Amino acid sequence: MSRKQVVNDLYQDFLKQSVKEGLVACYSENDITLSPTPISSGSIRTYNAELKCSGTGTPVLIKSVVNGCYNCTKELRID
Repeated sequence: MSRKQVVNDLYQDFLKQSVKEGLVACYSENDITLSPTPISSGSIRTYNAELKCSGTGTPVLIKSVVNGCYNCTKELRID
């Protein structure tokens, strides 16, 4: 296993554990209204968004890893 793959696996494990512990909230795409224009660029983009499921349109920030920037081809699934 390459060093990059080990690091990617560690990040994925950290993120999955953070979601399970409630440190990171996880919502479906249907629960979020996403602004089409990112407010930052690079390998991790940040977008303004609103949570529809809150009933009040709570403003949030969404961070998205740009596909291919980290040479990770596995999809992260939180079940």
